[in-house]
Amino acid sequence: MLGDYVRERRVLPLSQAIVKMTRLAATRAGLLDRGLLAPGLAADVVVFDPERIANEATDDDPAVAPSGVEHVLVNGSWAVRDGRLTGNRTGQALAA
Repeated sequence: MLGDYVRERRVLPLSQAIVKMTRLAATRAGLLDRGLLAPGLAADVVVFDPERIANEATDDDPAVAPSGVEHVLVNGSWAVRDGRLTGNRTGQALAA
């Protein structure tokens, strides 16, 4: 979405795309502790370069990581740091 609809096609501004992918999606799924950065909520954060973010997955290789992602925090712990997986697996399956 970010590379295609925001940067390339200019269908949505970056801020609106982020709200749709975070807060709106979490709210629709009934996950009220997700999608916002606020005290007491789960700290899930992605730091990315908006000029480089792109989906690299294909039908033949769907598990390829996206380009342009620098850091990912899941539940406040590093999952990706400086573009590399850390091995931390602090996430959990979420059910709505």
